[in-house]
Amino acid sequence: MKKYIEISPPEKLKLLNEHPMGTTWKSLDESKWCLHCEAQFTGHSVLVYKQDGEFWLECGTPDCDGSPLDWTDCPWWNENHPQTKAHDEAMERIDEITESGDPEQN
Repeated sequence: MKKYIEISPPEKLKLLNEHPMGTTWKSLDESKWCLHCEAQFTGHSVLVYKQDGEFWLECGTPDCDGSPLDWTDCPWWNENHPQTKAHDEAMERIDEITESGDPEQN
């Protein structure tokens, strides 16, 4: 059985950035999306527990055990979500610049 622990905000932010799996956290106020529950959550709500001497992180959404591997900056599974559309447009622009070979094109 997991026993969740409380750690200081600076410690939690450091722990989140030590286990980013493709995302970085600038602050605990920042939001991410969880693939498991498809919900948005903040770093404040992330649950922390210790097992076998290691820290483990879990999505703070009730009844979700999503981990950093499941977290992303935008809900890419929902193509109609404004954040996903903005992300896709930015990636297309990067591809255009990369393919043109012209670093001045931005």
